[in-house]
Amino acid sequence: MGRKRFTDEQVLAMCKNYANGDKSMAELANENGVTGAAVRDILVFYTYTKVTLQLDDEIKKAIEKRRTSNNSIGERNKNNRKHSNDDVERLYHAVLHDKMIVSEIAKELGMTRETATAILKGRMYADVKPNLTPEEEYRLKNLSTFSHEKKGYLTEEQVRAIYKEFVETDIIISRIAIKYAVNNHVIAALLQGQSYIHIFDSLPNEEIRKINGAIKSKKGNRPSVTTSRLTSAERDYKILKGVLTTNKPYSHLAREVGVDPSYISHLLGERLGKMAWDMLNRKEVDYLREIKNDSSYRKQVVEKYRGI
Repeated sequence: MGRKRFTDEQVLAMCKNYANGDKSMAELANENGVTGAAVRDILVFYTYTKVTLQLDDEIKKAIEKRRTSNNSIGERNKNNRKHSNDDVERLYHAVLHDKMIVSEIAKELGMTRETATAILKGRMYADVKPNLTPEEEYRLKNLSTFSHEKKGYLTEEQVRAIYKEFVETDIIISRIAIKYAVNNHVIAALLQGQSYIHIFDSLPNEEIRKINGAIKSKKGNRPSVTTSRLTSAERDYKILKGVLTTNKPYSHLAREVGVDPSYISHLLGERLGKMAWDMLNRKEVDYLREIKNDSSYRKQVVEKYRGI
């Protein structure tokens, strides 16, 4: 059975009730027949982000203040926390500045990878979270989206060096992948602007044209993604339509656009791709939510959508 879906009105009502102090997380969970984790994810703006964006800043601040207070349901008493503030600050610094893999720094600090990820996403120790730049927020939000970045992502200097080397030399994608200890799809995706998007978008148009020209002219290990550059919204829309109109495995759909298969799960969960979802009609949205709630029905939903 799939996860329970809330209407926009239910999500807004939960946020307002919690912000006003009318109900606790546990009471909201019992009232709606879900786990406390499901309510918590809404209140930390991890799920239903399209809905919570409608909240006034005052309500968001009230939620944050109550959630991080000593009396907040689900929060440890700060004096009894397992990990110190120094550990949390070290975790952020190691991942964002030392480019360490989450599992490695978690082991060093004596915490599980799941705990470290929850801290980095603001679901634990939120009061210790440092001020982050938009780029740093993006990196933390997508920690579990791109598998190659989980295993040890490339630095900005490395990415720019790859662009330069690919355009100015005869090196092919497979050789670059070996050189940087990643798979071919990682290099193909960044050359197409499907990953490390903030770096790719900063390139001059002339450099992007040179990269596309080099991709077309080189032989061997050509990228499996299309050589025409898609915007993120176009890419997400293509994935959603692929889920809805074909029975291809998610791994095949992901390979076609140069993303990790886990990205599709996040996309179907409506954690990503707001613009792409807005491009769909009501019936398409409903069909995709059916698939998300129970993927075993995907074949029937696809046939129903096709009118077969």
